[in-house]
Amino acid sequence: MFLSKDSRLSSHIFSRTINCPFYGADCSPAAIELLASGNVDSAIVEWRRLSALGSFRARCVLAFILIMEAPSIAPDLGEARRMSLSAIAGERGYANYLLGCVELKLKNIVSALAYLEESRKAGFVPAITLMASLLLRVKSATAESNQNAVTMLRSAIVKGHIPAQIMLSRFYLSGRLGAYKRLCGILLLPQALLRYAFVAKYRVFSLQAFHYSGNLGRPLFVKCDPRRQAL
Repeated sequence: MFLSKDSRLSSHIFSRTINCPFYGADCSPAAIELLASGNVDSAIVEWRRLSALGSFRARCVLAFILIMEAPSIAPDLGEARRMSLSAIAGERGYANYLLGCVELKLKNIVSALAYLEESRKAGFVPAITLMASLLLRVKSATAESNQNAVTMLRSAIVKGHIPAQIMLSRFYLSGRLGAYKRLCGILLLPQALLRYAFVAKYRVFSLQAFHYSGNLGRPLFVKCDPRRQAL
């Protein structure tokens, strides 16, 4: 996996051009090549071209960028919603996930959960992890609610979603499920973080590593030196 062309490009792109993994960029090898050269604006132009031609996944990529922001694009939740709705026919799981992210940005938790449930039904694994994370945020959650969240995270883990492993390990580490589970968290978290680091670096556009977080603290794309784009 690590010797393939896609893995080499991913390794070059992660942390140099983008700050976090996102899903769907495989709809355009040309856009990935542009990102590898540091030319974010041209990559976005390519996704827009594909979107205009009817690519549902390109529309989802653009919607995610509009949620997260880019060097030349300010966040636009209204346009992100429009792009996501236009992609539901072909990318039901991804598009509903993004609609859930828009609602989370607007702090509409109930609406967000409804969209994420539709995404989960469509088989979009990151939706399971994100729904579980919302349950775990409730400090006064019941034991049943905590157990439901744990069950959801285990389901996502079985399906290969690494952010779910990190989230479950951190929940165990919190001590809310007792001393034994806290010990499990201590043992499991370093492994989960290491797995995430490898997948994020070598499969940055894969579903395995994709997870929306409103607390990234920086734009989706790294601000590149214009001189580097000219290379």
